[in-house]
Amino acid sequence: MGIIDGYSMMIISQQFKTINDFINIEFVCKKYANNMAKFHYNPISLTPKTRRFFPNLNTLRLYTKNDLLFTDLNITSHHVEYKTKLKSSDFEEKTLSDILDRAFPTTYHRICYSGYNHRDDIVTIPDGVQSLSKWCLEMYSAQTIHIPESVVEIGRSTFECCNMVEHLYLPSHLTKLSAAFTYVYNLRDLVIPSLVTYLHDGLFVNCTELTKVDFSSDITTLPEYLFYSSGKGKYEVPNTITKMDDYAFAESNWKTVIVHENVTDFGKGIFKNARVELVELPNSLSEFGDEMFCECTFLTKINLPPHLTRIGAKCFVECSDLKEIKLPTTIQILDDSCFGDVEVNNKFSELKNLKEVGGDVLYKFHPTSFVIPDNYKVANWLFDNCKELTAVTFNQTICELNNTFCCCERLKKIVIPVTITKIGDSCFLNCSSLTQIDLSNTICELGDLAFENCVSLSTLSLPKNVTKLGKKCFKNCGVLSHIDTKYIKQIGKSCFKNCKQLGTINVELTTEFEMSCFSHCNLNEIVFPNDVIK
Repeated sequence: MGIIDGYSMMIISQQFKTINDFINIEFVCKKYANNMAKFHYNPISLTPKTRRFFPNLNTLRLYTKNDLLFTDLNITSHHVEYKTKLKSSDFEEKTLSDILDRAFPTTYHRICYSGYNHRDDIVTIPDGVQSLSKWCLEMYSAQTIHIPESVVEIGRSTFECCNMVEHLYLPSHLTKLSAAFTYVYNLRDLVIPSLVTYLHDGLFVNCTELTKVDFSSDITTLPEYLFYSSGKGKYEVPNTITKMDDYAFAESNWKTVIVHENVTDFGKGIFKNARVELVELPNSLSEFGDEMFCECTFLTKINLPPHLTRIGAKCFVECSDLKEIKLPTTIQILDDSCFGDVEVNNKFSELKNLKEVGGDVLYKFHPTSFVIPDNYKVANWLFDNCKELTAVTFNQTICELNNTFCCCERLKKIVIPVTITKIGDSCFLNCSSLTQIDLSNTICELGDLAFENCVSLSTLSLPKNVTKLGKKCFKNCGVLSHIDTKYIKQIGKSCFKNCKQLGTINVELTTEFEMSCFSHCNLNEIVFPNDVIK
């Protein structure tokens, strides 16, 4: 405390909240002893008891409507710091000075316009108003709205559903602008004053006729949902922008969007479900985020940046008019379902730098064999729909298989490594050519639909550690004639349904049988144990 001089302590004490804070600081040392006497205005609300602690006041600040009015000889003016709300009816045949006239000299710092009572074609906000409250002009039919230069703040949804407004002039002293223009369908253009240094989330939601927006060079971020369901024609992202937050152009109607080199940070779902037909991206861009172009059904072509290293999950899902893309050889990461139905014009061997491949991706490259990289511990959906796959080499770290080989129609045999403890849900679903699978002794469970529709699987040896068979685990395995279930304790719903070649089965240790687990099987005999509980 000793290194702070008396003047600096006065500046700091302006942030104090209670009279006790001011009293206590004066007991710290002599240089702070007359701290409250230095104030010519009250930094906190006053009561008759606390008024005496500030002997040199000449300006009384009123922070709330309940603050007491002191008019003793030392005080020459009042400053109203709280919002003073006024409606248009207050101004009938009166000026702002008439309305706010007091016997004592008073300055109002936050005059807020809270509503316009008329339905005229032209709305004029009175001079002197400093802020427009949220929803104050909501659903007005006026074609023209005049805002005075005194306005410095515009609240949320101020102009919501003012559908007749095409052009709007914002005062040059405006500093705070909330999401004021939602559903202003006919707004054509807008210049945001230079004192506004950031854009609010959802600022132009459903401004469907918007063609141009200008704003300060101090603004560097396009916020979330900025143009949600908005825009018309072409939009060129300003050079000052370096970041675009999640869903900035989601569901927007811009036909063309041009993004310059300065933008280096792209959020999630930037163009999700946008009606964009052409997007020009900077060559320096290294990553496409998750869902970046998801559901862009009008997108017909896109040139991927030459240094692209990652394509995020579901990036091109449901891009129905985009037929194919060409990947740069710099690609390192392809996340889950990143291509959707878009074809890839590359051979897998071309992607020398590829390190990670998510689920529902590999089938685009039509692999016949694959070596799982050493850094993979999870292979969920990895080979889903790889119809030409015939051979897989596992690493020594893989520990999870869910939906891994679903619809691998040419896969005939496979050896499961000892690192696996469970054959997960739908792991070999629809593997119609599978005839041989060697399960390690570490496996203790077969998940739901694990071998459903494996119509060529005739026999299977289950390790003794396997105690549970999931729902529909072997459903429609029509040629399955032998399976060792001696140690099974739980058999899931419809587990062996339609296994017509299954003649015998051992369930001497099984205690839980779910509904229809042997439905439509040609079992000759089955003996249930005495301690069945379900």
